[in-house]
Amino acid sequence: MPRTMSSVALAATILALVTQAPEVHAQATSAAAGVTIYGDYGFRGASETIHGNVVDMKQTRVGNDALSSIRVPDGCTAVLYTDNNYRGHSLELYGDEPELGRTRVGNDSVSSIEVHCSGHGGSHSSYSGEGVTLYADYGFRGASETFRSGEIADMKGTRIGNDAVSSVRVPRGCNVMLFADNNLRGRFSELTHDEPELGRTEVGNDSVSSISVYCD
Repeated sequence: MPRTMSSVALAATILALVTQAPEVHAQATSAAAGVTIYGDYGFRGASETIHGNVVDMKQTRVGNDALSSIRVPDGCTAVLYTDNNYRGHSLELYGDEPELGRTRVGNDSVSSIEVHCSGHGGSHSSYSGEGVTLYADYGFRGASETFRSGEIADMKGTRIGNDAVSSVRVPRGCNVMLFADNNLRGRFSELTHDEPELGRTEVGNDSVSSISVYCD
């Protein structure tokens, strides 16, 4: 009788392990779908895998102004910012970068980061290639509206309104011309990449009155 109970217990244990195995595999797969940041060049040093946006790098294991290399897997995009709250100079990456010192954000300069991976939510519409997205506040915040190929002669007819654009997301395959006057006139800036702070461009902050958008 004791031997029979032991065999039953052993069978139950094996069944439990087999049942749990797919769950463990699923967790490992989910963990892989993120961006990994490193404190040293060449994917070395302190590291951490990030699955979403980080408004202040002080919250991470690597720390603020301490990022030197990054791994970005297929299906993911990382946007690095030199200031917290997704402000300052920015760099958009679609693949691994072993030496951030050779990029425009530089080594040991990242203070916030946005991470977008397919199927993991939280991405802005511009990353899906749907069109150019305008934001009312710096750092891709505030009221927003996405525009596909075409012209808007007067921003008064949009959700954001006239003289109210502060940042712009421009996905791959798109470009946008921002004009200070309506009917596509006045000083302008042409963008082929994200701009988190229009105040540093020719057209300026809260100055856009008309736009022209083109996407492949």
